[in-house]
Amino acid sequence: MSLVEDVIGCLREKTRLLSEVEKITELMAVVPQEELLTCTEKRGKLVDEIKLLDDKLREFASMNNDIRSILNNACEKSDLTEELSKVYIEVLSVNAVLNRINSNDDVIKNRIEYEKEKILN
Repeated sequence: MSLVEDVIGCLREKTRLLSEVEKITELMAVVPQEELLTCTEKRGKLVDEIKLLDDKLREFASMNNDIRSILNNACEKSDLTEELSKVYIEVLSVNAVLNRINSNDDVIKNRIEYEKEKILN
């Protein structure tokens, strides 16, 4: 398998895991208080898996300047070969899911804070 194929595989797996995090994050806004801890634990396990993928991606980036530029969003798609453009597209997919998760983070933080105050009062 080529380096590009390895990178694409990692990015696809990262997108898959992030999509699971996104679903759990959305659930955390509406699940009963008793289920919040379970959701938080599941989310944490997924984040740990994502960190391992990030380690692999950093390793791949250290092997190839083009890959590093793509992973760091420091290039233009028009400057890339067809093969490297596939990596770029996968990075966009990862970033799209990350942005959606980030947009829900405040809702979740507020929910957890609300539940914490209910318990303390």
